[in-house]
Amino acid sequence: MKAVVLAAGKSTRTHPLTLTRPKPTLPLLGKPLLAHTLEALAAVADEAILVVGYRAEMVRAAFGESCANFKLKYIRQTEQRGTADAVASARDALAGEFLVVNGDDYYDPENIKTMAAAPGAAVLGAPVPSAGDFGVLKVEDGLLCGIDEKPGRETAALVNTGLYKVDEKIFDYIKRLEPSARGELEFTAALESYAADHPVAVVEAASVWLPVVTAHDLLAAQLRLWPRREATFLGGGDCRISSAAAVGGRSVLGSGCDVGANAVVEASLLLDGVTVGEGAAVTGSILGEGVALGADAVVDGAVVGDGARVGEGARLEPGSRVWPKAEIAPGSIASGDLKGNEKE
Repeated sequence: MKAVVLAAGKSTRTHPLTLTRPKPTLPLLGKPLLAHTLEALAAVADEAILVVGYRAEMVRAAFGESCANFKLKYIRQTEQRGTADAVASARDALAGEFLVVNGDDYYDPENIKTMAAAPGAAVLGAPVPSAGDFGVLKVEDGLLCGIDEKPGRETAALVNTGLYKVDEKIFDYIKRLEPSARGELEFTAALESYAADHPVAVVEAASVWLPVVTAHDLLAAQLRLWPRREATFLGGGDCRISSAAAVGGRSVLGSGCDVGANAVVEASLLLDGVTVGEGAAVTGSILGEGVALGADAVVDGAVVGDGARVGEGARLEPGSRVWPKAEIAPGSIASGDLKGNEKE
């Protein structure tokens, strides 16, 4: 069996991190987000076809031609025309049954095994307490009968996780698609039409599915999936952490990070080469590659893009997003989206 992995999108909701890298390469517990899915697929499929687009060269550089002894093939979606178009771009490499999976969410391996073993077409659903931003699965007698896309209702429901098992007949339905209201060819629309003619089982997830919609979802996944109860943080190679610093709360530090005396890093993700100055505090935040925090700076619930600088004594309020290479002035208090040099 083969698997089609959708990894072409720009993902604006994970800005500023995805201004400089594709979402599937964002780090989750020391490896790219997509690596978790590829390793799980290796147990059930013999090849993954990665449909790439935005910063495609970075995806290829991250994974090469194989992952976990699992063959990878790349197909470039030159124009972002939707998920159905992405799947259709792999048509010539597919026959019979195959899996389709989003390349930027986390799927527990058991969910992928269950879907691969499903007898016939299937979609993986997961219960959520608030379904407003997801596709709600309409189910009758265990079979799919429709998908209500992003209904906006904040009610509990079984929603689409973006993991499917289909066969080559799906391409007949993709050919008939018209663009959606947002101008894209939607795979879910093709699946609805397919389900009107062929049974599509709705398989409820028995283990973890974590949608990574925003940068803070990535941090939440890190905390949820923490692998070692006894460890308070995970550090990459060549990290320099002062004996007088406090690093913990299930934080992850990339390689080459430098944490100064009396600094605090709690429940955060630091990518490679981050510098945290003396007395600075980072809580519930993500700092991109090469970010530099001055002494006594405070970053609380923020996301900071690659190469940005936060001046001495500055404070980033919760929900702040700092664009790559932006500079936050010393002593300032900043909030919101910060895209350039921020004065006091």
